[in-house]
Amino acid sequence: RLPPELSRCIVENLDPAWAEEVVVHSTKTEPSMAPLSSLATNEIVKMQGLDPYIANVVKLMETNDTRPSVNGVDRKTKKNIFADSKDKYGMSKTFKSYVAGQILFLRDLSIFLAPNINSYKRFQEGSFAPTTAAWGIDNRTAGFRLAGHGSSIRIECRVPGADVNPYLAFAGLIQAGLYGIENNLELEEPLMGNIYQNKKAKNVPGTLREAIDLAKKSKLLPKIFHPDVLEHYIHAAEWEQSEYDKSVNDWEHQRYFERG
Repeated sequence: RLPPELSRCIVENLDPAWAEEVVVHSTKTEPSMAPLSSLATNEIVKMQGLDPYIANVVKLMETNDTRPSVNGVDRKTKKNIFADSKDKYGMSKTFKSYVAGQILFLRDLSIFLAPNINSYKRFQEGSFAPTTAAWGIDNRTAGFRLAGHGSSIRIECRVPGADVNPYLAFAGLIQAGLYGIENNLELEEPLMGNIYQNKKAKNVPGTLREAIDLAKKSKLLPKIFHPDVLEHYIHAAEWEQSEYDKSVNDWEHQRYFERG
């Protein structure tokens, strides 16, 4: 049974070879609904014998993701301040600076968007998990996908996996966007086509260890996080990496059993 806060649940099989989505409609807003939708999705997917909240479950298969999307609404007029019908992309100047801020911070924010060892096994070329800090128009190979139009225009971050803490993801992304607005950052032109093969875009970290190193050396993260908060989550990531380094997994048993 679904919790009463979740009004209905739809399983959408987009393509049998690629993806199945569980779309949960809630009476609450993100990220408050995350624990409830997690419960619902877990129950549904467990019946299929899968692990929904591991970012990458099976080698060379489509991965589990979380896609935070944000638009800006004026409290008085209730209009989307990110929209501008006169712009060729339908984006206001405020919106462009917001997206520019998120792109600037993306790599340094990795420990908040991909907090576990398994998180980084999603980032594979040719999957729908992006590997670059770039934006595109309805482009699912981009780290940030411009979606919708007019009053529904929004930016979707495609980097986080299903194992992300949505509160931390939204906190980091929104603060990065606000930094972009406050500093009037300019947004570069969108990248087109298969961005996995675009050499202009910077790659997101490929491992948790690399993400930790970026966060520790970052000159950007102290601009949006209190030092105590930053220290806490860097320590948490280091602990996760340390525990993994001491572990012996099934791959090692299978690979080295005959070689021993």
